[in-house]
This record gives sequence, C-alpha cells and structure tokens, in this order.
Amino acid sequence: MGVHYIAESVASTVLSFVFLQFWTELSLDNLKSDGLIAENYIHSENASRVIELLSGSYATIGLLTNFVLNVFVLLVLCLKTEVQTSKLLVAVMKKEASGIY
Repeated sequence: MGVHYIAESVASTVLSFVFLQFWTELSLDNLKSDGLIAENYIHSENASRVIELLSGSYATIGLLTNFVLNVFVLLVLCLKTEVQTSKLLVAVMKKEASGIY
C-alpha cells in the first residue's frame, strides 16, 4: 500500500517540477523580450531586478511551494516505507532464528 502512495508522490513531484521549469522558462522569455536579459546573459545591474520579478510572481511562489511540499511528502513516505520494511525484516529474521516458520 505504501508503494502506491510513493508512486503517486513521485508522479506529483515530477509534474510540479515540470510546471515550475516551464513557468520559469516562460517568465525568462518574457524578461528577454522586455530587454532585461540578453540571449544567455543577465546583466549584473539587472540581476537583482530579474530575481525580484521572478520571485514577485504569485505563480512562481505557488509552484515553488508546491514542489518543495511534494519533495517533503515524498521523503517522508520513503522514510516511512523504509522503517516499515526494516521492522518487517527484523521480525522475519527473529522468526528464522527461533526456528518458527
């Protein structure tokens, strides 16, 4: 049952990362069209303005928060599944050591 939740969490995390990446690229393209960014170069005097514009967007903040939350949930699920698997393995080893099958 836990593996099912992990698979859903992985899919959700990947999807949120893809949307965050897409939104960032779209925002950077808009900044390029405004002249704040050259082709692959951010002018040092505009760097703080670019970061301010990217972090000032509610969509960027929401997508970043969603991604961080998904990573946290995935980490918790993985650790919980690992602990449960470890407990199960210890119980099986104790049964084998005592000769009970």
